[in-house]
Amino acid sequence: MKSLNRYSILVSALLLCSMTLALQAATTIKPAGVVLLVSGQANAQVAGQASRTLSRRAEIYVGDRINTANESQLQLRMKDGAMIALGANSEFIVKAYSDDAAGDKKDEAVLSLVKGGLRTISGQIDKSAYSMETPTATLGIRGTVFDVYIKADGTTVVILREGAVDITSKTGDKQRLN
Repeated sequence: MKSLNRYSILVSALLLCSMTLALQAATTIKPAGVVLLVSGQANAQVAGQASRTLSRRAEIYVGDRINTANESQLQLRMKDGAMIALGANSEFIVKAYSDDAAGDKKDEAVLSLVKGGLRTISGQIDKSAYSMETPTATLGIRGTVFDVYIKADGTTVVILREGAVDITSKTGDKQRLN
């Protein structure tokens, strides 16, 4: 009987500790960026949670799947100063985003444009730690301003405005635009 009570106490203590750690993790989630402008309708959703309508000053988090409606646009400023402007009927995912401003993490930016189009101006994040995935390629930046469009057939179109972009196709072919 004593060992059953000890076991119950141990299980309860472990459950309490894991709940405390989960609560701490949930309250220390920092935004990856902020919405600067919404024209029309846009929303964000984290897997398994309800969709939230985006408006000016709304925070964007790692894991957010952002959608813009027909004839809608959205502008974001990421926490490293990068700017992203999504066009109409776009779907965009923030897979990872951290910068070393606090000195506790290394830079990382993993973004995904699923459909639609965007223009981005890179920020202060380490350029080698940045990638943007599309259905057909992965893009790396080298101090850049560029546009990305996903055509109806899934083809990725990149328009370089400034800097350089490294493009790696899903088949492994590499190309640098500069």
